[in-house]
Amino acid sequence: MSDGLGVLAKFGLKAVAGWDAAYAAVDTFIPFTDEGLSHSWQRVKDQALVGKGGKLPSQRGNKVVTGGMNYPLDYDNFGTIFKAVLGAEAGGVYTIVDRLEQWLWLEIDKDIARHRFGAAKAMKMTLSGTAGEQIKLAVEYAMRDQTVVATAFPALTEPTILPIMMEDLVFRVADQVNALAGGDAIGISAFELSFDRAPKSDDYHTGTSPELALEAVENAKRTVTLKITLARYSSTEPFTAWKSSSPETALQGDLVFTGPAGATLLVEMPELRIIDGFDSPIGGPSIPTMKGTFEVSRTVNAAHPMSPANNNEFILTTT
Repeated sequence: MSDGLGVLAKFGLKAVAGWDAAYAAVDTFIPFTDEGLSHSWQRVKDQALVGKGGKLPSQRGNKVVTGGMNYPLDYDNFGTIFKAVLGAEAGGVYTIVDRLEQWLWLEIDKDIARHRFGAAKAMKMTLSGTAGEQIKLAVEYAMRDQTVVATAFPALTEPTILPIMMEDLVFRVADQVNALAGGDAIGISAFELSFDRAPKSDDYHTGTSPELALEAVENAKRTVTLKITLARYSSTEPFTAWKSSSPETALQGDLVFTGPAGATLLVEMPELRIIDGFDSPIGGPSIPTMKGTFEVSRTVNAAHPMSPANNNEFILTTT
């Protein structure tokens, strides 16, 4: 008997043509740190009253396949995932589509067996960073089915990894009067950008494979938020003034990561509104920090200095 070793795990994916698409061998090798993809069966409890206090066995209901994966973000390997989450890509520019029609087969080599999940749709994403660490990407998937096979994992070349580090980041935020510039940079010690398509993935119907869920689809307007942390409450911070301004100040912002040899990741956010925090509470004798949350929205301001600004809550560009 051999035991599965996490250090030997590998993850790959393959873009496919639809929710009901058959398995296709994965062709893209993606580094990851951990995963929580799983399947279970709903249990239908015995409800019959027959003069007995004990329950008869429950019955197996529908199959539920859910979970997410965490990735150490780098400059080279995540284009397929960005497109899977946002929906569209052209020349390294990733934009959000209203109806997500990107499907994947996922495969995890767990050393002693291969776990296949498909088709899958990437419906939620969180990009986060903390001072001194590598940027992290978390993706939540809605999936149709899961199988375990003994077939060998495809022979894919180990990816070259150029990590995106927190110290690569310049965060800029300002009002919408002028284009963002160097003077709009604000030092932060942590951030979290979350994107949620508000999916519905628990519908079933009779027919072929009736125990498997129908395709996950958007069920409400998307939600995008940006949380930031300032390591120290300072007299130079602008958020208190923006938070208390009347009328409310409409803001814009971006996250600019620059790595070696000119590699970049840019996240442009045309419409930011402060919705929580920036209160710098005193918790004792130590230096107070400051945390706050922005609502990230699309804008209809035709004169907005950020381009393109009108259709997406954020636009992601890689070079």
